[in-house]
Amino acid sequence: MRQVIFLLSLLSAQFNVPTITKPEHPHAELEALPEQRKPDEKTLKAEYAKSLTDVTEIVRMSQAAQAELEKGDHQALPANAPRLLGESEKKAKAAKRRLKR
Repeated sequence: MRQVIFLLSLLSAQFNVPTITKPEHPHAELEALPEQRKPDEKTLKAEYAKSLTDVTEIVRMSQAAQAELEKGDHQALPANAPRLLGESEKKAKAAKRRLKR
């Protein structure tokens, strides 16, 4: 195997085959990209307030869904519970996206 690699390196040197070089820093291309704009204080406060209201709504809808499930029995699922849970899930995903930014 070493002989094959040695022969290939000799042949590439003789026929002027360009060699592949690694960049000095693995993320050199990424550093050249422009930085993203950071949101201003007003935007951050608005998103924080919206997240708080969403969390309050999620808690309210979860309690309403719990009350609906407690009203019913093990044989019949209340029609309103899946809708409430779906809406609370949408709000939770939106709040999570806002908090990740």
